[in-house]
Amino acid sequence: MNGITTFHTGFPLDVADGNFLSLACVGSTFYACPDIPNVVSPAQYADPHTSKFVNTATDPSNASSLDHYWFNPNTFAVEAPGTFGNAGRNLLRGPRISNFDFGFYKGTAITEQIRLELRFEFFNLFNHTQFNPNGAVTDISDGNFGRILTARDPRLIQFGAKIYF
Repeated sequence: MNGITTFHTGFPLDVADGNFLSLACVGSTFYACPDIPNVVSPAQYADPHTSKFVNTATDPSNASSLDHYWFNPNTFAVEAPGTFGNAGRNLLRGPRISNFDFGFYKGTAITEQIRLELRFEFFNLFNHTQFNPNGAVTDISDGNFGRILTARDPRLIQFGAKIYF
């Protein structure tokens, strides 16, 4: 038997503004545009399974709410035209990872020189939903700002056999 347990606190995430209101991004550049939104309040994280917020940046009428939010999008506001926002670098943290992998191996001798190994491997053994930080939308100009849209693989079970000769 063997097992691998992984605990990770979450990757840092930057917040961006794709509206280019600073007017500093003209033409092509080697570097990313420095447009960032303003921070209105401290970051408020939520459970993407059950969270619902109204995104006032993209829906000023407050007419609809979306679910699967990782953080409250109302924490940030669009900067004024011709200025840069005050959001710092790596302001947010991505979702945590708590993953358990398990393997069970059984070796059996068939003859003196031939042996058979059976392998039973389980990845994400407890089938916890683990959200992918690459799926977190951190661009305030996107309609899904604050939501997390992808998850890591569910439980995977793998069976295998090896013959050594």
